[in-house]
Amino acid sequence: MTVKLCLLKNQTTIVCDVKEALDKEENKSLGYVITDPFTIDCVNNHLSNVDQDMNIEDVPNQEGQLQFGRLFPLSNERSFNVTHDFIDVIYEPHADVTNAYLSILSKWVQEYVKTLSLDNSFLVHSDEVDAKQNQIWSDVASGTPTVEN
Repeated sequence: MTVKLCLLKNQTTIVCDVKEALDKEENKSLGYVITDPFTIDCVNNHLSNVDQDMNIEDVPNQEGQLQFGRLFPLSNERSFNVTHDFIDVIYEPHADVTNAYLSILSKWVQEYVKTLSLDNSFLVHSDEVDAKQNQIWSDVASGTPTVEN
């Protein structure tokens, strides 16, 4: 996993796994594949006050907090192909940011990513489907399944 911070064109900062997408035949870059992108904001970072005479006064040390949120919260996907102009800057995160991201990601995966195991007896070869099963699949696909009692 290559965890990076990315400044997007819209000035949002994200943290994610970034890989370059390459066209192997033409040997050129197509953009990036970003996996598990989360927005990240630093709240209550070190602040300074500037008065009307341009005197700078540091605010007493305040502890910063990181806030994370899914970049595409309505998507069921975890990886996204983006063009070069989607991302302005890619840079290395501080080790504490990487650790916080991996912790958040681990918790998110445990809660929201489900793994299904199918047993081979569940699978039906298309030659084995009878007319009634075909009708059921057609009804489901059309959005009007027939329910029998």
